Amino acid sequence: MANHSIKILRILLRAFRCVVGVWAIIAVAGCVADLDNDQSPLAPQPRKIPSQPSGVIAERLQIWPVLYPKDTTGDGLGDVIQCMVYLWSTNTRYQYPLFEDSSITFRIYPTGKVGDPEANPIAQWQFDSDEMKTHRTNTVVGNAYYFDLSLSDSTLTIDQLRRLDAVDLVGFYRKQDREAIRSGVSTIHLNSGGG
Repeated sequence: MANHSIKILRILLRAFRCVVGVWAIIAVAGCVADLDNDQSPLAPQPRKIPSQPSGVIAERLQIWPVLYPKDTTGDGLGDVIQCMVYLWSTNTRYQYPLFEDSSITFRIYPTGKVGDPEANPIAQWQFDSDEMKTHRTNTVVGNAYYFDLSLSDSTLTIDQLRRLDAVDLVGFYRKQDREAIRSGVSTIHLNSGGG
């Protein structure tokens, strides 16, 4: 009798598992969009960024570098820092990045040395108003500038750069009649092995 009860319990357990499995398949099938075989889901329409009004000025500088430089020489050491730059206003009537061509300077320092009065930059790149215009681009965020910063402009030799794990990148934006705006500090990883 006990064996018969165990067999019945096993059959009921299998039936319960089948019901739960079928229910799970039906629930998941309900989450799939009904599309024809040759149809792909529609992407949402991108939002239109309004035109930049006159009189809005840049008050914030944001740099978004790729954290590992691009190796353009094939020697295993990243030698070009790719960097996207956004200028922002604190004006609440326009909350998108701006185009405001003036001058921008990038500097890299040994890690932790940005702001140290005794630290000299390892490399510096400066772009004037005309050069900034050639670096304009548009992103999903809005107006931006894109720069490739070559480490061959560095004061260090290739061997010295190879011994560094990382450097700190900072940007300065200056309009003639205003004080320079400084970005936050971004750490750039020069090589994965540390030398």
